[in-house]
Amino acid sequence: MLNVGVFAYAPMKSILMGTLMSQPDIYLSICTSNVREVFSHPFGPSDILIVEDQLLKDNQSVQSTFARLTCRKFLIGITHDLACARRAISLGAVDVVEEATAGQEIMALLEPYVRNEVDRPSEVIAVYSAKGGVGKTTLALNLAWAMADMTSHPVALLDMDIFGDIGSMLLERPPISIVDVIQGLENGMSEDKALQSLFMSKKLGLTIVPASTNPQQAEIIRRDHISQVINMVKTTHAYVILDLPAGLTENNLAALDAADQIVVVALPEQVSLKTVARSMEILERLYAERLTIALNRTDSGTGITSDDVGRMLGRPVSFSLASGGVAPVKYSNQGIPLVQADRKNALSVDILRMANYFVTESEGLHRPRLKPVLHSTKS
Repeated sequence: MLNVGVFAYAPMKSILMGTLMSQPDIYLSICTSNVREVFSHPFGPSDILIVEDQLLKDNQSVQSTFARLTCRKFLIGITHDLACARRAISLGAVDVVEEATAGQEIMALLEPYVRNEVDRPSEVIAVYSAKGGVGKTTLALNLAWAMADMTSHPVALLDMDIFGDIGSMLLERPPISIVDVIQGLENGMSEDKALQSLFMSKKLGLTIVPASTNPQQAEIIRRDHISQVINMVKTTHAYVILDLPAGLTENNLAALDAADQIVVVALPEQVSLKTVARSMEILERLYAERLTIALNRTDSGTGITSDDVGRMLGRPVSFSLASGGVAPVKYSNQGIPLVQADRKNALSVDILRMANYFVTESEGLHRPRLKPVLHSTKS
């Protein structure tokens, strides 16, 4: 489903609402003439914002802020007017729609984007380990962040760990947890409303759904809830990253059933590897074609090589990840993902390589890129 927003005065709003709301594959997420509402709305990079030129003209002081929105923008104005053309260029508009015929023309322009969202299958990537403390959550968060930066398609990160701490690792703490979503759906909330309530990082357009801050609430989560939430998020996101807890519980198996790729995280340590090896016996029987091994902290000097790990786990290591030194903890304490804070860090480089693998595998080498590379905040 394509998410579309409208920023226009009342007459144009009425025209566009009548056109857009009749389309089954378009979700009108916001329709307003209020500048503040537009800037506070969590637009993603594949979303579309339709802007009326007259309203933009009447709010010249915020035109540069509109230009910085990461979504695709269409301007409705007088196509032969030179000032309108200049504003369209400043806005970074994909196209200009003649205001007199906007109601008839807009769907022809949106149709390719609608078709792209409807036809594109979503890819679910589960990050799992049989043992805690292996850097799984750090990997899941940074992998999702890196993939969101690499693709023009929407990415979501779901924290399925009842003791998960993804929310605490971000400066922008997501207010809506997976338990909140489940309770809302149980109480009759529509899936469209539930999707609209999810937190999206303003820095990147990455949807993040953390675990509940109250572990006791985890008791309400059932296997069917897990499947429902994942399937719901898949309808509006091209990539869904799952951060799973340790162990092969019923809820974990529901998440793994939904996954297209399962990244099993291990450390080059005997105790950790023995635990992972036991779970691999089950995973191989159930999900053999979806499994990949990510060996974390390969530079820790334990004397166990990637080849050793491959022999112990019965399949080769697909991704080798450096420890990254103190940087992962340092930036986590500051609420900044490592791949944003320090892209040259050894662990960042390895995670970016992994993200590139998944995006390129899905979209091909010549994927579209609509966003600039994130700049390091490292001082």
